[in-house]
Order: sequence, then C-alpha cells, then structure tokens
Amino acid sequence: ARHGALERATFRRAGDLAEGLDRYVRVEAASWKGPRGEGTSLSCLPRERAFYRSLLAGFGRTGDARVDVLMLRDRAVAALIALQTGGVWNVLKIGYDEAFADVGPGNLLLKAFLEEMERAPGIQEVSLVTAPPWAVRWHMSWEPTYQVKVFNTSLWGRMLEARHAVRRAVAGPGDPATPAGVP
Repeated sequence: ARHGALERATFRRAGDLAEGLDRYVRVEAASWKGPRGEGTSLSCLPRERAFYRSLLAGFGRTGDARVDVLMLRDRAVAALIALQTGGVWNVLKIGYDEAFADVGPGNLLLKAFLEEMERAPGIQEVSLVTAPPWAVRWHMSWEPTYQVKVFNTSLWGRMLEARHAVRRAVAGPGDPATPAGVP
C-alpha cells in the first residue's frame, strides 16, 4: 500500500504473449540476474530469449501459455512465465524488480497465481519445475524427477552418447541436478 495499488496483467492470447515476454524480460533485467548482476537474465541471453519467444508462440496457439505481470502504476515489478500441460501449470520462470524487494513482489504474484489455479477447473497441480531453493517457504510437495536419454544408433547418435558418458564420468557419483535444500 505504501508504494500504491498493485494490479496483475495476464497475457494468454497468442498475439499478446510477445508483449508479456518483453515485460518479463524487463523485470528480470532489473533483478540480480540482470546485466549489473550475474548476467543470466533473458535480456543478456538473446538465444534463450528467442527460445522462450518460440515456446510461448507454440504453446500460445493452443491457449496453454501465459505470462503474468504484477504492475505498480505503469511499472512491471514482477512477472512469471508458465505453460500448461494437461491439468498442470508449470511455472518456468519468475522474477521481480530489485527496487521493490522489500515488498516481495515475486511472492505476491506467485500467491495470486496459486490462488487462481486453486479455483481453476481441471487444474490438479502447479509445478515450479526446477525446485528453486526459495520455494521451500511455500511448503510445496516435491516429486522426484527422472531423466532418460535415448540415442540414435547412427554415427552422430553414438558420438553424442559417448560425449554424454564422458560428462557423467567426469561429474562423478550423485545427481548434480538435485537442488540444495530440497528434502
């Protein structure tokens, strides 16, 4: 309330998703991932940004994509990207503007999204996909995920399989994909 009223904009129509992604990119650039931080935001990674644009366009054709943006006056302060597969909404990315960290805009946006999904017919689950360490405070259940790689028997497929085997051997035992702090 001290900053002003917050409003949520949801981009779901195929023609609107590009604008939603642009707003997400600006929000993420204003976070610790931006150019002044780690440089891992989509604003710094044009290939990844193009991938998300393509992903949203593809899922948007069937109504299974959305970008939610939390607005304070005319400024986007948090945003998330989600895709629906069956009865599951998968939150792929979420970010917030560091200038508003004191009010937790990312948490406010995620709360609004979860409340909407709780009321949505046919939705059984919301997945945060990568199990980020900050999600522990939301007390969500964790589901084990398995990865299976199948390689073609062509020369190229065998070369990829050998490369994968070398990488696994160098990585050593254990699952390097398991995030810290996940029960």
